[in-house]
Amino acid sequence: MTIKLNLSKYQGYKEVDFGEPYGVLKVRPLGSNESLEINKITRLSVKAINELMALQAEIQKIDRSKIKDDDKSVVEKIDRGNKLLAEREELAEKEIKIYAGCFDDSKKAMEMLGSLSSLAIQDLFNDIFSSRESRRK
Repeated sequence: MTIKLNLSKYQGYKEVDFGEPYGVLKVRPLGSNESLEINKITRLSVKAINELMALQAEIQKIDRSKIKDDDKSVVEKIDRGNKLLAEREELAEKEIKIYAGCFDDSKKAMEMLGSLSSLAIQDLFNDIFSSRESRRK
């Protein structure tokens, strides 16, 4: 005798209609390792943003009339700012990939989630998995 089970019942999958052009997608909640990775990404993102804000404040204090094209301190600050922006973009992409991995069609999910902010993605997952309907089941 063979027992046939649908694991989605145990994995907490929800079917969600995202409308056109995405349609109905199955979504599962983040696993514990994924949640830890999202927390790490959030911490690193906040650190990068704080450093960018500090750099911006330093650059704004500089008297532009006294800047020379080869002023190393200004060039270094701008280079550091560009590096931090690239790091932040990379972290955002990693975050989207983690969330997209929770969907049955990660390609559609990447496209959809790429248009949302980190906070909006977190709100989306909270809305999906914190509804009254899911608490009753």
